[in-house]
Amino acid sequence: MFFSARLAQRYAGKSGFGFGGNNRPFIPIGKSAVFALSLSGFSVVAASQITNWQTDHLEKQSSNWLGITSGRLKTIKEMNLASKLQAGLDKIHSMPETVQRVYILASENLLAMTDGQRSVAAIIALNTVVFAGWQIPHPAVQRYMARHFLHSYNSPLHTMLTSVFSHRSIAHLGFNMLALYSFGPLSFKFLERQQHADTVEGTAVFKWLSLYLSAGCMSNLASISATKYLQRSLMPSLGASGAVYSTLVMSAYSNPDIKVNLIFLPFFGFPISTGVMAMVGFDVAGLLAGWKLLDHAAHLGGAAFGAFGCYYFNDIFNRTRSIVKLDIQTA
Repeated sequence: MFFSARLAQRYAGKSGFGFGGNNRPFIPIGKSAVFALSLSGFSVVAASQITNWQTDHLEKQSSNWLGITSGRLKTIKEMNLASKLQAGLDKIHSMPETVQRVYILASENLLAMTDGQRSVAAIIALNTVVFAGWQIPHPAVQRYMARHFLHSYNSPLHTMLTSVFSHRSIAHLGFNMLALYSFGPLSFKFLERQQHADTVEGTAVFKWLSLYLSAGCMSNLASISATKYLQRSLMPSLGASGAVYSTLVMSAYSNPDIKVNLIFLPFFGFPISTGVMAMVGFDVAGLLAGWKLLDHAAHLGGAAFGAFGCYYFNDIFNRTRSIVKLDIQTA
């Protein structure tokens, strides 16, 4: 995440915006913590229920004599997707050939992607839409974006989530989305591999999305905690860095020897685990020194949640699936 000094100055002292001003009080950390934990818990419960529904639906399409496994259910899901795309092509058969070719190309690319890549693509698309909103120069739109897509010590609680999808500059958006494109699918595969063989799962999409959303909220909680208790910058922050950081940590944990390269030094490669340790060290130094360009606390919060996810998230999710399913059966 980046701190936005220019936006803080623009909206300081204006009604509804307390960035750097005194017109709105500091929202108690307790309220922010309750919101972050509640939203994270809700996302896990909702994702568990949707996963159960989809898994049950796919199980009904599976041949019992072959045995029901997560792998077979995912194969059925891919076949269903292909059928839907073919049905869509049939509906546009009367349209110009160019339109049909574009549809076919898009469908082929979609089918070639993994669930992890599709999930990442959806998040990138959402971030791009929010970025487009920031580019509309109308004052009313800018006030709306600042109100609902910037997070600060006195922002509305929902910005703990919405700011995770918010980028104002193309460089910030591009850097974060490139990192998500690179490491998101790796963290997705890690969650898939962690799935217990005795717990059938039709897809890990909703599990991964709940982890990503939770990481974003927790990184913002870390940010405002540093603001209050360490007296760090009061400027608003925005960006997906904290959530992306969690996927980076999970990727490093599951694939410690994968080589990564710096954008500006593509010929210089090093193990991802080394890179993560260096980044965490940099953010610790930045937090203690009070550097203001980056939201180091949010980065560290995302990294911590990623480490938590490596050890505990899959078990929590599976237990939640069992509880939710049991409640529905007994209702």
